[in-house]
Amino acid sequence: MYKILIIDDKEVFRRKIKRLPYWQNCQDHFVIACEAQNGKEAMAILEKHPVDVVLTDIRMPLMDGIDLLKQINALGYCHCVILLSEFASFSYAKAGIVNGAFDYILKPVDDDKIRECFERAYHYLTTIEEPTPSHERTGEVLANYLLAGELEKSQAYAQYRLTQSPASGAGVLAETIQSQEILGQLKGELLKRQPYLEGYIDFSALLAIPPVHTENERMIAINTCLHGLCQELAELTIPSANAMVRAVCTRLLQEKAPRITLKTIAESLHINTKYLGGLFKKEMGLSYSQYATFLSIKRAKKLLRSKDLKIYEIAVELGYRDIDYFSRVFKKETGHSPSTYREEGDHEG
Repeated sequence: MYKILIIDDKEVFRRKIKRLPYWQNCQDHFVIACEAQNGKEAMAILEKHPVDVVLTDIRMPLMDGIDLLKQINALGYCHCVILLSEFASFSYAKAGIVNGAFDYILKPVDDDKIRECFERAYHYLTTIEEPTPSHERTGEVLANYLLAGELEKSQAYAQYRLTQSPASGAGVLAETIQSQEILGQLKGELLKRQPYLEGYIDFSALLAIPPVHTENERMIAINTCLHGLCQELAELTIPSANAMVRAVCTRLLQEKAPRITLKTIAESLHINTKYLGGLFKKEMGLSYSQYATFLSIKRAKKLLRSKDLKIYEIAVELGYRDIDYFSRVFKKETGHSPSTYREEGDHEG
């Protein structure tokens, strides 16, 4: 069980956090062990009572949350610091990520925000107990952020981790190699969790770092890689929380040629086809056939960019028996014929 220290200068706010239902539902994971009113009081507690998680407000008298974070990291008092921030202090929260905070939560705090953050914190804490070098966990943390759609956090964490890496200060070439290794770890972590991404995302092109000459250029290149990957993942993220709809989407995502019929999936789930189709459209905002087509075209774009297969071979690969029909569908969805798309490169839409 991991111990938590809560820090906020307002007692009513600390009381509100302690009363959230999440703590009752995760008694085998976390316990609120102590609390403090400001950073100085918190440091006095940490000297005598080690904790696993510090949950602290940013704006406090005597010592604010960022200064507290820096001291905790310098002294190694805690592995996981989570910042609490008003929206007006959002820039401070991002600065906290750069300085090694695990995450930040925007006020007002509710049970859902606490649950989402602390479930990831629990996974992180259990991971760092394993004898794995910290730099090898960077891909895992970046994957967590990107799969949650938190681009700015991923970029801030990448910057922090790279400045702390053994290659930092060893020259642009060594630092670029370190950056490529981290992006490679990120790719590996994403594919470990969602192997089907390989069929939709051109990782080799998306995560390639061009020649750079300065530290600033290197960070811009990494941020560009993370931005592009975040966009790709967003397109493949299933927006519905409905278990049945998620099962349908996952089945389609995993299909090499997503031409499987809704009826086939409905029968495997022992549910009426018409009901499933209506539920899918309500939850996803588009019909089953539209989603299946979207996935086919997305796979087609990746295959066309690779130039390893002829266009008719790509059509067959995706389950289209008629190459002319495949070409018409592709042009309708993208505005370009498959051959034009291949010749002219990537396009929007």
